[in-house]
Order: sequence, then C-alpha cells, then structure tokens
Amino acid sequence: MITWGELALLRPWWLLALPVIALTARLADRRARAPAGWAAAMDPVLLQAMGRLGRVLPGTRRSGRLPAALLATLSLALAGPALRDRSAPTFRNLDGLVVVLDLSRSMSAGGALDEAESAARLVVQAAGARPAGLVVYAGDAYLASPLTTDGAALGPLIAALDGETVPDPGSCLACGLRAAGRLLAESGTLQADVVVVSDGGGAGAALAEVAPLQAAGARVSTLAVAPTERPSDLPAGDPAGLAALARAGGGVAAGLADPAPLLAAVRAGGGTQAVPAALRHLGWHDYGRALAVLPLLLALGLFRRSA
Repeated sequence: MITWGELALLRPWWLLALPVIALTARLADRRARAPAGWAAAMDPVLLQAMGRLGRVLPGTRRSGRLPAALLATLSLALAGPALRDRSAPTFRNLDGLVVVLDLSRSMSAGGALDEAESAARLVVQAAGARPAGLVVYAGDAYLASPLTTDGAALGPLIAALDGETVPDPGSCLACGLRAAGRLLAESGTLQADVVVVSDGGGAGAALAEVAPLQAAGARVSTLAVAPTERPSDLPAGDPAGLAALARAGGGVAAGLADPAPLLAAVRAGGGTQAVPAALRHLGWHDYGRALAVLPLLLALGLFRRSA
C-alpha cells in the first residue's frame, strides 16, 4: 500500500505489469507493420525493390496498441486507486499510546513534576488521532485514563496530577509497565507505544517487564526528566537505566533537552506487529473495481470478426 495524503494505491505491485505491457505492445506493433512472412522467404533486396514498385502491401494485422492500452488501464485499476474514506468506521485498537508517568516523591520533591507533566502532554499531542491512555505510578501503579481518542481531555487531567495523587510511597516503574500491559491487553490493542516519563528510579527492576510488552506488540520508549533538587533522603535518578529500557523495548530514549526523536517516533506510530492489510484497507474507498469495468467492456470490440 502506497499513500500520498488523501490518495493511495492499495495494491501497487500491479504496476509492475506496465513495462511488460509496453514492451509487448511495441513488439506486436513492429510485427504488424512487417509484410507477414515474406521477409524470411525472399531476398531482402528483391523485397525492397518490389516494395518500391508497389507490389508488396504493408502488414494488415491489427496493431497491439489498443489491447495494450486496455491492459494498461486494467493494470492501473487492479493497483487499487483509492481515496481516504472519512465515513469509514474507525478501530480504537489498531495503534495506541500509553504514557507511564512517574509521580514518586523524587519527582515532586525534586522539582521535576511540572516538567514531567509538560513532557507527557507533548507526547499525547504527538499521538494525534491515535488512542492514548495514562498510567501513573509511585510505590504502586494506577490507571488514570483508559485509551481515548480525545487527547485534549488528557491535558487538564495531567495538569491536575501532583505528588499526592498516588498514595503509595516508592518508585515502582515495573508496576507502571505492568499496568500499561494490562491496559493494552484489555483493550485488545494490536500495537502501541509505551512512553515512560520519569527520572529513572526503579528502571533496573523494571527491565524484566519489557519483554511481555514487546510480545504484545508494544514498543517501549523513555523520556528522562532530571530533578532540579535532590533531597538527601531520596535516591538518585537513573537515566542510564531508562536508556537501557528503551533499547530493550525497541524504542527511543530521549531527554527534556531534545525530545524531538521521541516525538517523531510517536507521530509515526509503531509497535512490533504489523496491522493486517485487510484492516488497513478499510479506511479507503477503492475505485479500482469501477475503473476495471471500462477496459473489460472495450475489450469486447477486439472479438469482432474482420471483413
């Protein structure tokens, strides 16, 4: 499938027939202009002399141009020219996004929570029309929002979060990833991006949770947020652990200084499973079948008898 904005070719491999049709038509046209089999039966000089005297008629066989044009039109029709069908049903479980947001004390007391929430909103905006959900965690993880196509509604929800939203002390990133996996399983999502926004606390213990997410078709990316303050009673963050999570999950590791690679990956969609072709085509109106009728009708004229 090849797309250009609102246009698409659903079966572009049929275009490979066009050069074969053009070559066959050229050969057929050359044979049609030749004087049948006389070129092989007569001396070339004698044949040319008789042609100048008007004793040799040119080939009278039909040219291959009309059949070639019909076959080329049929090939284009079989390629499936299509327009995007805005009235087609949409499927929420084709490609989703789950943001896993760290609300542990290291984020709130470290002064990084506001930046983390801004980063989470950027990720949700980059998802566009893809369904997005939100998981928050500290010592345990909770579903803050199921998958929704109303990304604008997630913005105020994220802004309302604070260090008291999750009552459980600690930083269990593994719990957040498990909650994201449950959300994707319950929604039947075929592929998804799971984006962790955190300072990296608990990343080492969460590495084992990446494989189940990948098996379910998810790609794990991370966005590291460095606290501006570090109280003495709080552990240091682990940006290197976040980068290891992203490598294991086949995703992108980024930081607040340069989130562009992560946002670009989210815009492109992803995951580790391909959406079935039958489902991809449901959002397009295929004009190929209607276009194929024209060459088939015109081809009936090729079966007429010569006088």
